[in-house]
Amino acid sequence: MQINEYLRSELVRAGFAGVDVQKTPLGVRITLRTSRPGLVIGKGGKRIQEITDVLQEKFGLEN
Repeated sequence: MQINEYLRSELVRAGFAGVDVQKTPLGVRITLRTSRPGLVIGKGGKRIQEITDVLQEKFGLEN
């Protein structure tokens, strides 16, 4: 899966362990499993917002 490969390469330092992708009536729900979630979230949620924006643009996902 391309999303898994992308996230694995972006989140190496955060201890990326996997991703669950669920399609819902409201859009797509992505759950990340990491050993260091603070590195994924970032200060004030800035890093997770950047990741969300890239996933929307690169893979056409809706938030």
